[in-house]
Amino acid sequence: MERAYALGISAIDPAHIAENGRRFLYMNGGQMVELTADGLAVNLLRGLLRTLACTGTTRMECTCLEGRKLLEHNGYFYLNVAEGGTGGPATQSLRCSARSRHAEGPWESLPTIPLYTHSLGTSAG
Repeated sequence: MERAYALGISAIDPAHIAENGRRFLYMNGGQMVELTADGLAVNLLRGLLRTLACTGTTRMECTCLEGRKLLEHNGYFYLNVAEGGTGGPATQSLRCSARSRHAEGPWESLPTIPLYTHSLGTSAG
């Protein structure tokens, strides 16, 4: 049985990525921490991200940066997030992406965002 380690972070939706032996954990609300090399403890806590440039003129509950996914492809790190919240009343939600040459940023929003929108039972994208 694997052992669980408490990092002492109050957050949801973690996404892990590593670069050159350094490990990073991205969480809801734009929080990012650098982990120790073994990934078992927090090395440095950062509130790195605010919002990506994907809100436009849409009505949203919040710019929450939730449900993030990270991947590395062809020399770039890609950060995909949902914004808009899940509480009521029904509001619009978005899927947005940004990219960086490094796992810790800085992040640049992709020009074709939002990638997907959903509002009141309809979707387009």
